[in-house]
Amino acid sequence: QVRALFSLHWYDYSQIKESWGFKNFHLFLFLCPPECLVCSSIDKDVDCITWTLAHSSYTELTFANFITDGWTIVNGDQNKQQCMTIPTICGKGVCGQNTQMILNLQNLPAHAQMKVKLKYLRIGSWEWEDKFKTTVGGEVIWESPLTSLPKYLYGICDSTSEDVFINIDMTFPHHVKDSTAYILNNLDGPFTDESFGARDIQILIKRTICGDKVVELQEQCDDGNLLPFDGCFGCMFSCVEGCSVCQDMICLECFEGWTYLENEFSCQKQMGQEFSCNNYQIQSIDHCLQFNSVISQVCENDTFIANQLLCLTQCQTCIDNVCYKCQPGQNLILGQCQDLCGDQISPYTLEKCFCDLNCEECVDNICYSCKNNLKLLDNECISICGDLAIQESEDCDDGNDIEFDGCFYCRYSCPKGCVNCEKGKCLDLCLPGFNFINKVCSTTCGDSIIAGNEQCEDNNTQEYDGCYQCKFSCPLNCYECIDGICINCNIGYQLIENQCSNVCGDGILQVQEQCDDGNLDSGDGCSQTCQVEIDWICNQGYDCTFVKYPQLMCEFIEQKNQYQYARIKFSQRVQLLSDIDYQDVIELSIIDLNETDYNITIIEVQPPQYQVILDVEYILQIEIFTNQLQYPILTVKLTEYLYNDNLAPLVNMENYL
Repeated sequence: QVRALFSLHWYDYSQIKESWGFKNFHLFLFLCPPECLVCSSIDKDVDCITWTLAHSSYTELTFANFITDGWTIVNGDQNKQQCMTIPTICGKGVCGQNTQMILNLQNLPAHAQMKVKLKYLRIGSWEWEDKFKTTVGGEVIWESPLTSLPKYLYGICDSTSEDVFINIDMTFPHHVKDSTAYILNNLDGPFTDESFGARDIQILIKRTICGDKVVELQEQCDDGNLLPFDGCFGCMFSCVEGCSVCQDMICLECFEGWTYLENEFSCQKQMGQEFSCNNYQIQSIDHCLQFNSVISQVCENDTFIANQLLCLTQCQTCIDNVCYKCQPGQNLILGQCQDLCGDQISPYTLEKCFCDLNCEECVDNICYSCKNNLKLLDNECISICGDLAIQESEDCDDGNDIEFDGCFYCRYSCPKGCVNCEKGKCLDLCLPGFNFINKVCSTTCGDSIIAGNEQCEDNNTQEYDGCYQCKFSCPLNCYECIDGICINCNIGYQLIENQCSNVCGDGILQVQEQCDDGNLDSGDGCSQTCQVEIDWICNQGYDCTFVKYPQLMCEFIEQKNQYQYARIKFSQRVQLLSDIDYQDVIELSIIDLNETDYNITIIEVQPPQYQVILDVEYILQIEIFTNQLQYPILTVKLTEYLYNDNLAPLVNMENYL
């Protein structure tokens, strides 16, 4: 059952001149794989099926059926409360400062992780220093101020209340059988100003599975099989075959009748000797797997060993107080024999004590392999969604977990925007904002229609205007915004008409500023618009010094025959700050003449050099091929700056003669 709540709030209740509505509302559910109680968007069935519900409380949807048993409330009201039509434990004005919610968890099954989920109702004027806090077993699991949510969500319970529901999901390592969970806060105001409520509290544990090749907290090893004498058995370190002394799967010494292979850290059985196994004289190669002083310690063919005083009665094969095989009807888990049937802690538990119908190899009610490419999990043969093989429990299998592509988690699904579909194929025309392409309804960003996953549509490709690629985006230099509307700008910027503009005169140098000396006075090197003034140099944006800038100068020299000569020079000695041929960046032209009407040759007298201060000079030889009624005008334009010894740039990059 799903409940949706829509609300709109006015800040000026005396001037309500606006209304709102909606149509074509679609609610999409993200479904967990079958048999999974909880999952994430990337989980497969084998990832989430190991989560087990350990505790659940306050999940009823109606106030009349809401049960308040479960957690102990200290310094608060244990009675049920109501937010609009939503029932909660605690609530407005009844829980807040110094209120504790306490739950004792006892006799939890073997597990490696714990997950705590709840819906938290924050009420009143919480401040940045007011925090929500959760501890389990004395350790802080999560602590957060919960005050970064947008204020336009406020007013859920009633029009005068500042409140918001917050979904909290905490996953953390945990393996202790008995723990105490606390939900706390550090509120410092009265209940009337700062309070809270909660509902939908669930605690789940992730069980450990011996044989999944993942070493969990209680396991010493996990080699993915149930074979004894391979160094790891029942997820506990064990000696290899014939080994009497070992450490962490490494054999150090062998039983009598075995030869120690030093290079391989293993034991090799000696041939042709007779030993005693259950008072029978036999060859060592026949039945006895391990023996010491001619007394067998492990026998084949399910034969019993006479002396088992160090093991439990459920154990059939025991070596050095370590059980390697249990009696029929028992299962070996982490060195202990547990009932195969009816034990909810055992990872091989079945409701009925027989192997899965799809089991291919079954021994003592335990399945070791499955048929038809099915996967073995918890003694059950399950289909693997995503292997491209359609099993009986699957509608389809396209090998991916892409939503709205016709097959999602091996169940048929309609493409987004499609109303009628059959087996994942859309049969109808698309809704407004969708285009029917290749039998799929797809949105088109930029068509001015908001549809599907689109959050906005402004019909342009500007990145910082509030909507970019049909998703809300913050303006440039804005660090907090809601639906493209900036709330706060970065330090050194001020918010003006939803744009973050630099603050000239605050002493903080920003990208758009050449300098910022902390004032708005011109004439001190840094102008009132934070630009470096002519004949000034500002170090690090604020330490400004008066330095005369070099100037580009052009002068006529003389005319000889058909040639006229001019000179390019500079008012100061200058240098290049990039290693280039400066003649390539000198652009010469004569106004009102085509390039075919003249020719200009550049003669280098002293070209500029990289990081060397010189008196730079060029001579221009100009030849004009047409008669002129007036003096022609030569334009000299430089496209690369030159600098004096104080790194002051040219004051002009263009001159006329």
